Amino acid sequence: MDLVITTGIHHCWQFPNVFKQYRDKDLSEYNNFVFSYPNEAFVIMNRDQTLFEMIHEFLDHHGINPKRFTYETGNFRIAESYYRWCALNNIKQRPINLKVSNYWAEEFKCHEFTPTEGPRDYYYNYLNNMSHDYRVELYKMLIAEQLLDKAIYSFLKPNYAKDVPVVKFDTDGNDMNYMNSGNQEHIYNRSYFSLVPESVFSRSIHVHNELHPFEAWHREGHITEKTYKAIWYMNPFIIAGAPGSLQSLRDRGFKTFNGFLNESYDRQDNPEKRMFMIVQEVKRLSNMPFREIHKLYHSMTDILKYNQDRLRELSQK
Repeated sequence: MDLVITTGIHHCWQFPNVFKQYRDKDLSEYNNFVFSYPNEAFVIMNRDQTLFEMIHEFLDHHGINPKRFTYETGNFRIAESYYRWCALNNIKQRPINLKVSNYWAEEFKCHEFTPTEGPRDYYYNYLNNMSHDYRVELYKMLIAEQLLDKAIYSFLKPNYAKDVPVVKFDTDGNDMNYMNSGNQEHIYNRSYFSLVPESVFSRSIHVHNELHPFEAWHREGHITEKTYKAIWYMNPFIIAGAPGSLQSLRDRGFKTFNGFLNESYDRQDNPEKRMFMIVQEVKRLSNMPFREIHKLYHSMTDILKYNQDRLRELSQK
């Protein structure tokens, strides 16, 4: 018999409680252990410990061979982070098993999508859930550049940022809760590109509103459903995320839009400079006449269709 525990797609913070829950239980009846977090796969769980530390402490406490433990995650770069962490912590003989989930690819293929041929209402979409500090800063920069009125956008949970309004519906009353599953055509078919505020922007991450630096072992671009939605709904994208995010997509077989969009921001390590470069590219695109942005969008159709097919392919593996 196997012990299989899943946190669901948006409840990674339950992991510490799960480890506590099973700490003093007799687990000898189980052959294998599977912990599943199919979405974002954060690696820092609280102030003191990473997810990897929690897993290995759990295994050591119960005397479980790590080869009997599988961590299922939606982060396709997790192996690189984990093995680098193992090397830094001198863990050589006892690696756990890693399984990459294609949860979002499976979710999206339930909603077959063909983009509209006609003109669209907005230059871009800009969809926020939680108001992390970098998202608030980006939001303010877009306002300062008078770019927000050119977007269909949301801010569902302003959280600790009192100067950010709750934006749950667009001007036509359509629900902007993009975090929920379901068909999102009413968002992506009305805009020419996506400005994607990813979960991680710099070499640090907010955990319960506290800033934590990433360790030397976690360097890869952090890609979540936010980017995959743009891919499935055939929007070109600018990723407001960690440096190397576009490269991590290319490493997995996707194409990006170099030659159509200025993607040099992805190679900029300095977060302030990278955010400025992102805003300048949004500004350039949003200042085009509608007929030009419409033409530019359709010139990228082959890449957009290729990426959608690639995401569908991953869902079949």
